[in-house]
Amino acid sequence: MTPRLLVIDDSPTIRKLVELSFNNTEWLVEFAATGRDGVDRARARPPSVILLDFILPDMRGSDVCERLNADPRSAETPIIVMSAKQDDVRELFAGFASVADFVGKPFTAGDIVARVNRLFLRTRAPERASIEPAPAAGASRLSYAQKEAAAQAIYTRLRPQLALIPELMKDLGNAPPATFFARKLLTPRLIEGLFDALLPLLGDAVNQPASDDGGTASLFEGRLGSVPLFELLTFLSATRKSGELRVEFSGYVLSAYFKSGEVVFVTCNDPERYARGASLDAIRPELWARAESAQRSTGKPVFVTLAEVSAFETSELAPLLERQGRRLLIEALGSVQGTFAWREGATAPLWVEAFPRPLSLPGLALDRLRQSTVWSDVERSLSGPDALFERAEGFSRKVQKFALSENERRVLALVDGDCRLAEIAERADLPEREIWEIVYRLAEVGLLARRDSREPGDAAPLVLIADPDVDRFVEPLRVLLHEFDRRLRVVALPPEQPVVEAVRRDPPKLLIVNASALGNDAARAAETVRAMPELGELRLVAVLEAPAAEQAGRLTTAGYDAVFTKPIAFSDLEPLLEA
Repeated sequence: MTPRLLVIDDSPTIRKLVELSFNNTEWLVEFAATGRDGVDRARARPPSVILLDFILPDMRGSDVCERLNADPRSAETPIIVMSAKQDDVRELFAGFASVADFVGKPFTAGDIVARVNRLFLRTRAPERASIEPAPAAGASRLSYAQKEAAAQAIYTRLRPQLALIPELMKDLGNAPPATFFARKLLTPRLIEGLFDALLPLLGDAVNQPASDDGGTASLFEGRLGSVPLFELLTFLSATRKSGELRVEFSGYVLSAYFKSGEVVFVTCNDPERYARGASLDAIRPELWARAESAQRSTGKPVFVTLAEVSAFETSELAPLLERQGRRLLIEALGSVQGTFAWREGATAPLWVEAFPRPLSLPGLALDRLRQSTVWSDVERSLSGPDALFERAEGFSRKVQKFALSENERRVLALVDGDCRLAEIAERADLPEREIWEIVYRLAEVGLLARRDSREPGDAAPLVLIADPDVDRFVEPLRVLLHEFDRRLRVVALPPEQPVVEAVRRDPPKLLIVNASALGNDAARAAETVRAMPELGELRLVAVLEAPAAEQAGRLTTAGYDAVFTKPIAFSDLEPLLEA
């Protein structure tokens, strides 16, 4: 049966993002723009999972949950709540057993698909257990001693929680006992403790990767000479599939594990290459030899094996595995010799499932450029201190994939399409060569785009947008504005850049301000700008996250030409652009 996802959200941007995220998946996605419509749809035909926004036009998400919970037809449907302030709203949903997860806005396509899939599989586990055949006798790879030790470790960790049951009974009321005690006792911290206790005990019995004859054949294979590794990784990411990419170089094999299109783990079968650069305390030779042997045969990082015998601190594993995997992949990106094989759906080892840390592919490309930028390439690309750059199409969406350095952010804040490289170097107070290298790197990864020089006074009209963009508001608006006039320069201000300073440096035709995010500063910014006679033709627009008549009145008095509530229609802005 095709799984169905019901999305209850009034934001066209979020709805489109979810629709695109679940393209080419098995999910059938349906939408409701109001809480009432969502409740009616869920009752009439219960979906497999509900993706619920916290703020809706007619009610809050907690009100929706209350109505769903009161109806037997929808009470058991699992729910994921979406909110820009997920930590602040959790307590409002504590009484609803059907609320299984929270996701912050903005979210990535890979994250939302993975969360929905995990929840669906978890809630369908009883159904699968009832139809799957029992394992054959002797199929378990755990010895009796391992099972006994594991049971003792679980009891030791659970004993303090179990002692709380008499006290918790006072609050049970009419709640289903299983759900009530599971929520109270099985906390994320407890589960983490259980895993830490079991990992050293179970060891290799549960850590073996799938064998080559495990039923998953390579879907395609080839040579890196014909397909660059970065392009291959990008292609596999776009498919949103899970599996293992194995790349064989001269002397070692690299494995990159994918989950829903994201690279979540990278390792290799060469322990010396893998451990390079890591700081380790003294390890007994016999333990190190065992760890090296495991990595050569299975790819399991030496640090995981050491942690299993308490020779390495488990809490330090996740960040270390991410760093070493990132370094391996960056080194491999420059290789043109090697063969690859992709195995879709390949079963990932437990150590991959335990420590997944998604790696941003654009971020990896930027890291590689930071390490290996060739100055002759920079000079040829930028062609002199008078070169002009602007933020590329889709900048607001793309920049979230990068961890930019302080100097990169400083340079990026000065790139506006009219500021030449020489001016940027002067304003950023950085060496000119470093400025050039930063602009080159940001252009290579698609954050900046080259702009043709213009004569003074012939600059394209500028639209400035001051919005934190937590709900993906900026990019759809940029597309609409460009459809109206391709000459328009649409620039989203970085959150740290003062609005008045940006307006004074490069006067725009239209300024759009998220007044809900700026608070009282929104009115003060309008009053300051209106006091500048040279900006008499500037049109000011304030945007509110929710209707607020009193605030709208204050903003109009402060000097805004219009005040709108999200989502705004392009027809609202058109008269201001034509003025």
